[in-house]
Amino acid sequence: RPFFFGDCYPLSEVTMSPKDWCVLQYNRPAERDGLVVAYRRHASPYSAFQCNLRDLEPETEYEVTLYSTYDPAAPVRMKGMQLQHFQAEIRTCPGSLLVEYKAAK
Repeated sequence: RPFFFGDCYPLSEVTMSPKDWCVLQYNRPAERDGLVVAYRRHASPYSAFQCNLRDLEPETEYEVTLYSTYDPAAPVRMKGMQLQHFQAEIRTCPGSLLVEYKAAK
């Protein structure tokens, strides 16, 4: 919930088509963290979506955690310039993915 008080960016077109993905980024610049919420709709033929994330610091290292189920994957570290062009992959159709990121300490 705290991410909903930050900036919100639609990363995909806003449509009602069952073939399109719905992808949103919630970013908190002051806290240097954020969340990407990606939904693959039931008729989507695409298993991946190229995210162009906004307001990241290119040289900063971020700790990134993926949630494709209720259990998170092991966190990985990525530079901001890599994370800005993150490719979300969802193999199930329909399916969802959460990507939580925060500046590493």
